[in-house]
Amino acid sequence: NSRSNSGSVYIILDSIISALGSGQNSIDLSDNTNYSIRLDGAEASTFFGYTIKLLDIDHDTMLDLVVSAPFASNNGRGQSGSIYVIKDSILRSHSSGYGDNVDLGVSSNYSFRIDGAETSTQLGYQSFSVGDINGNGKNDLLLGAPYVQYHGDEFVGGVYLVSDSILDLYTSTGQNID
Repeated sequence: NSRSNSGSVYIILDSIISALGSGQNSIDLSDNTNYSIRLDGAEASTFFGYTIKLLDIDHDTMLDLVVSAPFASNNGRGQSGSIYVIKDSILRSHSSGYGDNVDLGVSSNYSFRIDGAETSTQLGYQSFSVGDINGNGKNDLLLGAPYVQYHGDEFVGGVYLVSDSILDLYTSTGQNID
């Protein structure tokens, strides 16, 4: 895309990989027939794709995509960072062929976005964790923001737990957790 440093995540389905010629060990992503889906960051300089995880967020046994954009500046908070969740239903709607470019600047192209709480905290800059943290059999998100301030102290960092009960509230597209 034309947004400098917005970042992209490429999804290459096994049908493309299995079609590679013998001895071919590289894929030219400038050729849109060499990928299935390219997800493009919503704005310049967000570094979408900095961290990527796959997990089942909506409990349908299909993997959903969770991607950080640690320099995103949403809701008037510069570089607060954002985490995008793209559920499998959205991914499947774009995986019918080759070279489908998906712009996350269009809210219907993601399930929900979690935005950092404060300016310059860079939610998603540090690796985040996924799994059943509260022991109820459903996946939760544990998100890091390395530059959170606490009681006036700068850069102490913060960790946010987003439990499955909160994740379950967001069932349509383009919703934001602020």
